[in-house]
Amino acid sequence: MTEFEKTKKDTLQRLFVLRIMNALGMIAWRDDRYGGAEQRLRMLHPLSWLWLIVGVLFAVVIHIAVEVAKGVKTTWRDDCVWW
Repeated sequence: MTEFEKTKKDTLQRLFVLRIMNALGMIAWRDDRYGGAEQRLRMLHPLSWLWLIVGVLFAVVIHIAVEVAKGVKTTWRDDCVWW
């Protein structure tokens, strides 16, 4: 087994989502400068665009949730009277 095949196999075994993306053809494997395997997202693949959009929307929702939680915590601590 070459270094490229070993690196690719090890990477796929570590990351479950990467295995799915690899099976769907969303990832292109290239040689890195050390002779191992490096994965790149195929931007022309239709599922890559879906993955990208879902990731961005998830990040926005999580960011909003964190900011709202901080605001609620600040309001409860500074603007509420409990007695």
